[in-house]
Amino acid sequence: MSESFGHLDHPAGPCEIHITGEAVHDESSGILTVGLDARLRTLDLLRKERLLPADWLPKAHQEMERVPVEEASDAAREIFQSWVRRVRDSAPTSGIAIHTVHP
Repeated sequence: MSESFGHLDHPAGPCEIHITGEAVHDESSGILTVGLDARLRTLDLLRKERLLPADWLPKAHQEMERVPVEEASDAAREIFQSWVRRVRDSAPTSGIAIHTVHP
């Protein structure tokens, strides 16, 4: 899962905030693991895309939850959407034009 939003100036060039979540469900244990991350993604079309850290972004981490396989997709989406809200809340209130971009 991924979501991008905002445009901001960075020494590496114009960037957007790029949020990712990668979910894996282990059916034998019933454990859903969702890896969550947020970085700045460069937008310069003339250069290779780069993902950059920012001190104000929440640190990448994993969330684990025991769920049946039939509920794993919904649970992963809920965890990701909670992460998206946390990242959006961490965004600076000035110097960034925020709008949602869905890839």
